[in-house]
Amino acid sequence: MTVRDIIAEPLEVMGLTSSRDETDERVREIAAKCRIILDHLGLEHDVVCHRWQELADDPETNNTTE
Repeated sequence: MTVRDIIAEPLEVMGLTSSRDETDERVREIAAKCRIILDHLGLEHDVVCHRWQELADDPETNNTTE
């Protein structure tokens, strides 16, 4: 499953888009709002999740208080 698939699935299941082209456009809009680099839409989600985990584990980017 790609990042594109993860974003597109709820749009398609809920009937919010009526064609693949419309879905792809909405996916690009959502990705841009979330600051996901559009080139990453084809990556497997575990690669992206791994990067998010790296950021969460990095004390410089982790904004949680202990």
